[in-house]
Amino acid sequence: MKSLLAYLDADLPYVFSYSPLCADGYGAGAQRVAELNGRIAILTQLRDSLVHRTPWLAASDDSADQQAV
Repeated sequence: MKSLLAYLDADLPYVFSYSPLCADGYGAGAQRVAELNGRIAILTQLRDSLVHRTPWLAASDDSADQQAV
């Protein structure tokens, strides 16, 4: 936690540099990315199922609102 405190009040880099000293932390980060990818896949599947059953919800313009009325 102490190593993160320095970043709280600093501008973060757009991309962090790789450091072999942080290899253990990268494993935790990779696990989190995998968890998020799983959640994204589930949400994508739910969205696609909903849109398949109610295609007017996929419209990107105001026609979806007009069809719903």
